[in-house]
Amino acid sequence: MNKELETQFVKEHIDKARQSRLLLELADERRRKSALDRFAHGTEDILKSQPKTFEVSQLAGMIRDLAQRSQLYVISSAHLDGAVMSADEVTAYLEEVGEPTIVLSQATGAAIIKPETYGRRTFYYLSPKQVRN
Repeated sequence: MNKELETQFVKEHIDKARQSRLLLELADERRRKSALDRFAHGTEDILKSQPKTFEVSQLAGMIRDLAQRSQLYVISSAHLDGAVMSADEVTAYLEEVGEPTIVLSQATGAAIIKPETYGRRTFYYLSPKQVRN
């Protein structure tokens, strides 16, 4: 786990009242999956800003945009949690996994992939410019 990058993401994108709890849960391997599940199902309430929702068909282009800044770091309850990957690797991974996933770049941009709901998978894309304090 990359505690520094995860902390940077939480401080930049998560509502101040929820930051401490999320950081504690992400740091604990036993609580990490439940934190991700809760995050995925309550994303709108947890984020500082309300990002636009995108269809998964738009995901590859946005993942490439994130990767232009740096390698990508994956937070997921699946087997690649904590992995550092290229845009192509992340896209292939996300096409096959149905778990809640957060993809981070060193520049703190993030794509948040929600689990499938009613036969539809969507994701949010956050960039540093979207954050409002």
